[in-house]
Amino acid sequence: AALLMLGRDLARTAHPSEVAEALARLGERLLHRRLHLMLRREEGGWEALPPADLPDLDPESFAHGPREGGLEPVFREGHAFLPLGHGESLEGILCVETSPGRPLGEEDWELLRGFAVQVALALERVRWLEAAQKTKLENEAERMRSALLGSISHDLRTPLAGIQGAASSLLLAPEALDEPTRRDLLAMIHDESERLNRLLTNLLDLTRLESGAIRVQKEWHPLEEVVGAALRHAETLHGPIRA
Repeated sequence: AALLMLGRDLARTAHPSEVAEALARLGERLLHRRLHLMLRREEGGWEALPPADLPDLDPESFAHGPREGGLEPVFREGHAFLPLGHGESLEGILCVETSPGRPLGEEDWELLRGFAVQVALALERVRWLEAAQKTKLENEAERMRSALLGSISHDLRTPLAGIQGAASSLLLAPEALDEPTRRDLLAMIHDESERLNRLLTNLLDLTRLESGAIRVQKEWHPLEEVVGAALRHAETLHGPIRA
């Protein structure tokens, strides 16, 4: 029944902290002891969930896997440690508080070993879920990057084509163009150059944002000011805007 309850709770977990919470609840309820989940830190050492000041433990203590007879605990400073897996597949460590006045019976140890197996499987499942989510996000980012590049390439070609066409007209038939036409072509070159400059500036800002060189500072602003500034900027570029 205890393993069924733990398995039911673990089936709903999607993060190691949720696995640790399910384990701690059942430990308090059935064993009246604190159970902790210890996970490796990227920078080395162990992180206890729920947070606690636990003795340091060398992962090599479990390097050779379970010995004959099942998972065997390692005892350190009033705590017992059960491996969640072994060797390269060591997902973490289950830690239980022990004391001389409250020894754990054989039934308790069998229950803890069952907990260790289920928690190891849950952590492996969570790890694969996180890997799948990361892959999904990377694929989505790549898809958006491709769509952005396609859109940018079109936006860049448009002002370049206008500049090239106007410049070609000025170069190929300068004597056939009257002064108003020449001014219109020069104005087109100027406007399209400004547009191209804005696009390139936005691209550079986007690259700096993605690289972390720019940190966004969020502040509250009245909506009227934001809309008003956008309208004024649009009118500067495209002329008066009708509501």
